[in-house]
Amino acid sequence: MRRCLHKSLRNIITGVLVAAALAAAPVRAAASGGETPPSDVRVMVNGRPLAMDVPPLVVEGRVLVPLRAVAEALGARVAWDEPTGRIWLRSGDVLVALGAGERVATINGRSVPLAVPPVVRAGRTLVPLRFVGEALGASVGWSPVERTVSVERVFPIREIGFEEKEGKVFLTIRAGGPAPYHVAVPAGDSGDAAGEAFAAAARIVIDIPYAEVPPELRVLAVGRAGVRAVRAATLEGSPPTARLLVELERPVAWRVVEGDAKGNLVLDIAPAPQDGDPAGEAPTLAPGALSGRVIALDPGHGGQDPGAIGPGGTAEAEVVWDVVRVLKDLLQAEGARVVVTRAEGRGPDLYARAALANREKADAFVSIHLNAAETQSPAGTETYCHPAGGEGCRLAAALQRRLVAGLGRADRGVLTADFVVLRETAMPAALVELAYVSNPEEEGLLAAPDFRRRAAASILEGLRDFFAPLRPIPPASAI
Repeated sequence: MRRCLHKSLRNIITGVLVAAALAAAPVRAAASGGETPPSDVRVMVNGRPLAMDVPPLVVEGRVLVPLRAVAEALGARVAWDEPTGRIWLRSGDVLVALGAGERVATINGRSVPLAVPPVVRAGRTLVPLRFVGEALGASVGWSPVERTVSVERVFPIREIGFEEKEGKVFLTIRAGGPAPYHVAVPAGDSGDAAGEAFAAAARIVIDIPYAEVPPELRVLAVGRAGVRAVRAATLEGSPPTARLLVELERPVAWRVVEGDAKGNLVLDIAPAPQDGDPAGEAPTLAPGALSGRVIALDPGHGGQDPGAIGPGGTAEAEVVWDVVRVLKDLLQAEGARVVVTRAEGRGPDLYARAALANREKADAFVSIHLNAAETQSPAGTETYCHPAGGEGCRLAAALQRRLVAGLGRADRGVLTADFVVLRETAMPAALVELAYVSNPEEEGLLAAPDFRRRAAASILEGLRDFFAPLRPIPPASAI
């Protein structure tokens, strides 16, 4: 579908920059006294929007945000001393104390002057963002084009361990703070399934952006349940990523039994049946939430319409076709039936795509695209549902959450639009914009096969999440 290049640009207002007490050359909002509500300032922490129940505030040119929201997003514990009114933040060996209306804070007992004091608004204490971020070991940056404050903190991996129980290995990874994770089986190593299914030897790959591996945790010998060892290393880049390779001795069945936004991950790994195994000897996994579902995949554009073209020549239609090809295999391995709305190199009109999904009685429709803008600055991932809302928006939210975690790009949120493929489909439908092909950095990522595989795996996980609350369709033999 041809989209206007300007559709994803954010509205820009004047008068906002970021500042704080610890910066050597503080970034300021437009010079003006008093308080100014920064209506379009976005705060991103490790690539994700900061969840705030009270909006940020500009005071004397400094941006203030709710203390608990930013502290917990950076992995700090928060405590309030009622008699003194002081608030304490602890992260590792760092202890920060500050109070509403006070122009002096302390870091490990050392006094630090604040350019503006914390304030209380709507029952929440708002603090200078750069002060708290840098005090907790984060870097704080400002994009004047995007009107976005970016706070980044890299957490150490605290634990890599395992427990053997009933012929299975439970692999545990704990990060030192909130960190998303992505688990995948490389395409060359996967058998008939991936995700919560099967992996043929040789490895399972776990990526944890904004995390690093200390030297003492780089090798864990296992030698049980088909798992030889776990090797870990830090991939340098933006952001740094902890990569764990689970080396396998034989095909295994695996699933995520614990995974949360606080940096905790537990995998359940068991030997998979092989030729010659006695029946029932190896554990098997129950049918997943996608078993029996019909999923319509819509690779955007095609035929005479290449879609958006990046500055390096990357064509949208080619990238999304590759993502759909991988995703189709993953879905079929989960027991889903997949309907693809166009063939490679073909481009039926939008109404025909929706009509095909309707005829096939699809349970969900996912249209896959790349974003583009008139300038090279915009970046990130966004997902659309129809303005009428309903289950399509729940699907869009599930896909967006997993794509942001899996791809590590800026979260531009779930938006609504009256696109034909969202309006004319009779099932929950969403349109994903994986990244900006007009952004040189993201175009480079989109050209990489690993990034495309991660996009496919993230959409798979989003579909699992969407259907998980629903009762799985029984296999045909049980109907």
